[in-house]
Amino acid sequence: MRWQALHHLRQAIGPDVIVGTGPSLGIAPDRLWCDAVVFEDALAAGDAELALDIHKGEFAPALFVTGAGELEQWISGTRRDQRRRLLELVRRGVARAASAGNAAGAAGLARRALALVPDDEHDVREYLAAVEGSGDATGALALFAEYSRRIAADIDSEPEPETEALVEAIRRRRSDRAAREPVLVSAPPPPTPATVESALPSPITSHGPEADAPRGGRARRALLLAAIACVVLASGLAVRSLRASADGSAAHGATPSAIAVFPFTVRGGDTAAMLGEGLTDLLSAKLQGLDEVRAIDPRSSIAAAEGRTPDPARADLLSQALGARYFVLGGLVERAGHLELDGALYETGRSAMPRATASVGGDTTAIFSLVDELAGRLLANLIGGRDTALTSLASVTTSSLPALKAYLRGERALRDGLDARAAAAFREAAQLDTTFALALYRLSLVANWVIVPGIEDPSEMAALAARHGERLSPLGRDLLQAYRAYKTPSATTLPLYRAIVKSYPDNVEAWYMLGEAIFHYGPLVGEAIEGAREPFERALRLDPANAHAQLHLARVLARSGAGPELEALVGKLLSEYSDADRALELRALLAWTRRDSDASTRIIEEARGVDEIVAYGLVQAGTTYALDLPAARAIARNARRSLTNRFMRTYMEVMIGQTDLGLGRWELPTVQPGEADERARLEAEVLASVEPMLGVPKDRLRVLRARIAADHPYAPLAPAGLSLPAVAGVAMRHHLLALLDLRLGDSVRARAHADSITALAAAPERAQVRSLASSTRAEFLRVAGRNAEALAELERFPFDQFADRYLLSGSRERFARAELLRALGREAEARAWYGTFPAFYDLALLAPARLRIAQLEERAGRADEARRGYEDVLTLWHDADTGLQRVTREAREGLRRLEPR
Repeated sequence: MRWQALHHLRQAIGPDVIVGTGPSLGIAPDRLWCDAVVFEDALAAGDAELALDIHKGEFAPALFVTGAGELEQWISGTRRDQRRRLLELVRRGVARAASAGNAAGAAGLARRALALVPDDEHDVREYLAAVEGSGDATGALALFAEYSRRIAADIDSEPEPETEALVEAIRRRRSDRAAREPVLVSAPPPPTPATVESALPSPITSHGPEADAPRGGRARRALLLAAIACVVLASGLAVRSLRASADGSAAHGATPSAIAVFPFTVRGGDTAAMLGEGLTDLLSAKLQGLDEVRAIDPRSSIAAAEGRTPDPARADLLSQALGARYFVLGGLVERAGHLELDGALYETGRSAMPRATASVGGDTTAIFSLVDELAGRLLANLIGGRDTALTSLASVTTSSLPALKAYLRGERALRDGLDARAAAAFREAAQLDTTFALALYRLSLVANWVIVPGIEDPSEMAALAARHGERLSPLGRDLLQAYRAYKTPSATTLPLYRAIVKSYPDNVEAWYMLGEAIFHYGPLVGEAIEGAREPFERALRLDPANAHAQLHLARVLARSGAGPELEALVGKLLSEYSDADRALELRALLAWTRRDSDASTRIIEEARGVDEIVAYGLVQAGTTYALDLPAARAIARNARRSLTNRFMRTYMEVMIGQTDLGLGRWELPTVQPGEADERARLEAEVLASVEPMLGVPKDRLRVLRARIAADHPYAPLAPAGLSLPAVAGVAMRHHLLALLDLRLGDSVRARAHADSITALAAAPERAQVRSLASSTRAEFLRVAGRNAEALAELERFPFDQFADRYLLSGSRERFARAELLRALGREAEARAWYGTFPAFYDLALLAPARLRIAQLEERAGRADEARRGYEDVLTLWHDADTGLQRVTREAREGLRRLEPR
């Protein structure tokens, strides 16, 4: 009978599968795939990732033979032994990855190990510590919550006191970091919110453990970092913004969608036939590993389908019965040693058309990599990121399925506004595949909003992404090249993004990044941030839930005074994210645009004691978007008293001085000598005071000149990340003195300072000094009444080249350019340049710019717009210094002209 059974087996599965004779029968390992064998091999080889992929639960769970005590004992022992060995292997893998500094790899293994519910809770604590160590304290807390729930349900137990103590320590460390560590900008060249959304390092959402990483030279650049922080936080900081990252946050709290993989059709030779149910097992394992997806036990789907491939309609019914939201059907064909693997992903209840299809092919020895690739392509179509074109593209640009899964987790977190979690996921993806261009691109992007350890300059990662982009589609390559320009930045940034949206009008990423580019860089080329409204609205029409676009749009609407639309958007956001970190900023935008003094008072009180990021967002909202400078100043003063982080404290000091200037209070500075704002405030006042339209009295100009002349050696202010040579300070001092001497009528001394700047600029490496030389020459021409030549000289000024600029240069040049255009009769162009105020560090010229806009609106016959502009001037400078009354006097005269006769 035994030989008859063997004969029938060989007929059924092939003559080459069972080998040997007599008592030495065995299975040819290259002819029959068995998950239990592969699992044992993975354990023996120390391959924790493969072992976890193959592991589906205990060994032979449904096998029971009556009266076979020895067999039962063997099965039971095998189960215990395999589980023990798997947990030991994973434990070693976590420890090895952690000791090698691969925090992301350790955390990935730890997450999967916790799903096994380890027997020894010492391991649980090690795994939670590994996840926290990767920068995802919130994820560690969510995993602990799931572990607690499972042991309560399965064995009616609860965690040990040591584990509870560890978890409490994680919570405390996370809270301490949020209260202590602001997001610091790894400061790209620009001193504006532009470089912001392109170049910072660390998670913006919750200052996770990664924020504790060394910051290298940044600690020596307090003022510079604080200055650029104002730029950076403006943008992406924002989105820590819309999503509160609590213990059971959205991504981890949602119930994952179940997916059923039914048996594939198999055609071809013996190799294809031997795969059988193993393909269903393997693909189910590969589809695991994302928060959104949970594979149905393949034994259940195989049993439901009775081992055969169902048609889509029947698979739909079976999927419903299994409780799956999605199901996969497919086929495997072998021809002459080559495999073709096809898969189709369906949504249960909608089986008329597959949601996604994918086909892969390769040598018969590459079955594991083929299944990886198929799983990756199906997952990319299932997990919606911020841009579905990029998630689909990602699946064919990395050969690492774990890297792809990490990338997809990052895309989902990015879309939900969970920037810290996105940063950790993209970092893991980039570590798993160092040539994964899209992961590098995304990591560079989120490094503008959160601190990512090891990324000092996100622009370097942007360049690396572009170099590895050869496998991308034309769209992908274009996006990476445009982003590289965005990180530089240069005059090509806006044209590049405009060309992409023209070629791909349905691409979310292109529209969003065009909005970002205008929002941050537009003022440098004569475009107000209000121009970003259309791109953000287009992005939201394509992706209504895009958290980053919604927050930016709210800011743009506040800037443009779009009351009803702003109220509707903020109301929607607050209803969805009422407890989010940025909820207070959203409420402030409403209160300040409504000029609701009672609500503003409450917001200022609520702002006492908030963390640095929230305080920063409120100050930025008041100074740049809703333009309530007194409220912003009050928040900055309160925050300065309580902040322990010197970078953010410096920023608050700078903005106290800026709001003083923006309110027309120039002669009585509230900062004390030696504070961080002293130099920035003085420099900004000088650059504004030399504008003829302000009519600053000569006595005041002499006071300013004496202070600059006595400040020797003069230390220049530079954008964070840019180290200016000592000669740059000498040049800036000459520049300020030349401007003041020109306005005081001392052309001889002014010319001597200008000649000194020209001499200093002669060296080819001194681009910063050459920008000052250009600005100084333009001022001489302007004073001489040679407006066209002065404008031509100013057009040479590097408005869009932050690397060649001082921190505060650019604002006066923008205003002077607008004045020259107005004088030459080019009023539409002048109106655009005046509209770029405020952008960054230019509040001293805000009221004068608003006055000019009102005058131009009046000349064009737009009385309502002109009236609002004059009223804005009087609101800003209602308590201005006596020496600045020319501006307020012209505003009052304008209002009188517009009164009905």
